[in-house]
Amino acid sequence: MALNEGLTYAWEAEQRAPYAQKSMMFVDCITDTLSKKMVRRVKNRWSDEIWPWDREGFKRPRSALR
Repeated sequence: MALNEGLTYAWEAEQRAPYAQKSMMFVDCITDTLSKKMVRRVKNRWSDEIWPWDREGFKRPRSALR
């Protein structure tokens, strides 16, 4: 949260630079293994398990996609 606040509320580029560097280091540390632990499938209104970014899965049941 401190990184987000620093990037949001710091006005000068020199003040924002350390927050940006730390933010990039944080993102670089996210590996595929860690990502798989962080992201989970969600259930839509028809109880189908879908990935959070699957927008079509939120619009209609899986049986309608086949």
